[in-house]
Amino acid sequence: MDKVAHISVNKMRHKFIPIILFLTISNLLSAEKALTNSSTDSLMIYDKNKMAFAQSLGVDIGTWAYNNYIADEPWAKISIQSLKNNIAHGWVIDEDEFDVNQFGHPYQGALAYTSARAQGLSFWQSTPYPILSSFVWEIGMETEYPSINDMITTPMSGITYGEISHRLSLLILGSNPTIANEIAAFIVNPSLGLNRLIRRKNRYPLEKLTANNFTAGISLGSGSFLLDRQSLLFPREFARFHIFYGNPFDKKSLTKPFDYFTFVGVINFGMKEFIGEIYSSGLLKRLNHINSSNYSQLLGIFKNYDFMNHDDFKVSSSSIGLGVIQNFDFQNHFSLYNEISTSAIIMGSAGDTSDENVYQRDYYYGPGVSGKIILMLKKQNLGNVYIRLKRYYIYNLENLSNSVYENVNLVKSGFQINVGSTLAFGGEFTAAMRQSIGNVSLNNFQRESIFRLYFIYNFKSQV
Repeated sequence: MDKVAHISVNKMRHKFIPIILFLTISNLLSAEKALTNSSTDSLMIYDKNKMAFAQSLGVDIGTWAYNNYIADEPWAKISIQSLKNNIAHGWVIDEDEFDVNQFGHPYQGALAYTSARAQGLSFWQSTPYPILSSFVWEIGMETEYPSINDMITTPMSGITYGEISHRLSLLILGSNPTIANEIAAFIVNPSLGLNRLIRRKNRYPLEKLTANNFTAGISLGSGSFLLDRQSLLFPREFARFHIFYGNPFDKKSLTKPFDYFTFVGVINFGMKEFIGEIYSSGLLKRLNHINSSNYSQLLGIFKNYDFMNHDDFKVSSSSIGLGVIQNFDFQNHFSLYNEISTSAIIMGSAGDTSDENVYQRDYYYGPGVSGKIILMLKKQNLGNVYIRLKRYYIYNLENLSNSVYENVNLVKSGFQINVGSTLAFGGEFTAAMRQSIGNVSLNNFQRESIFRLYFIYNFKSQV
């Protein structure tokens, strides 16, 4: 690593390690006490935690082994000396590529988290494992100095992505999975798939979830990108998957974290940035409900993971905050759905620097705040029109004293028209705008426009 930014090296090193170890040990002990008193599973809590511990560390070992023996990466040539160097040097902000840090590390954290979920541990009982896995990786599995941004992003985003993939894999498996179901569930959730492949299928997953309503869809289409009103790139094929899991207005069904969540993922074809977009949000805790004949409302705490990487424009965030969801029913089968939320970004990233002499990477890290507004007008059996505004303020962790931050705005508007019971035709326009505030040496303003047309196959639960 050529250039790193230090963050109070000695202070942070001595304070951060005991905090992580304390949180990990205390959560494991509390999990053991809780499940020893109430569990009726065939495996006792000690065995569950032992398997979760081994498999979460196995994620680190497997990732390291691939990079060391197959990819032959120089940073994977670890030793006792590299471990000593990492501990002695302390925490830095790393220089890795955007998709590695903002998608690869959350995915690695999700693997550690779902390894614990597969053993029957609950949402909260599984959260220490991606923290532990990330800590072990940063300290001992690389010759590069431990990265504070990865230490935060890996478990924070990994827990969100992991819980969603865990529940999706159970939906795919169903009660009588076929070989096709097993393969699809394995792709979505490799941790559970490996347990089912190696050990007895009827024991994994050990936690049985109650059936939840969901609506989902798979979209295929193409569109164009317009960068700074200059270069028109056409066509760009893409595939998108979305799911709305659970009923936000059914108070009785919202008893556990992520009993309601939304997820949208977009992959691009023929582009360097294969993973284009991820927007995910799960209900951590329900705070208030209102239900009447024509009005419903949910107020709660939500955990979010966002990722967008299109050509030169990129933003991502791990955040937690308050959100309200409302639905108004009108005459003639019309309804108005809306969401309003604001969140604290624990760690985010954004930007595109054109001056390579300033930084090796082309984005910044930092905390911040975000907000979201969604308005959707729906007509039963016909379709919908919608507008979605997402705004991010992400401060530059390396330049906090000068109040340098990224102001990123994503505005999406679109429509869907039903052409059958399961098929629909849709279109969407996205205006993405970024402004770097407080740093005149960088490109101060960027704009990207995205036009898409697509066909969508919709499917719903039978619950």
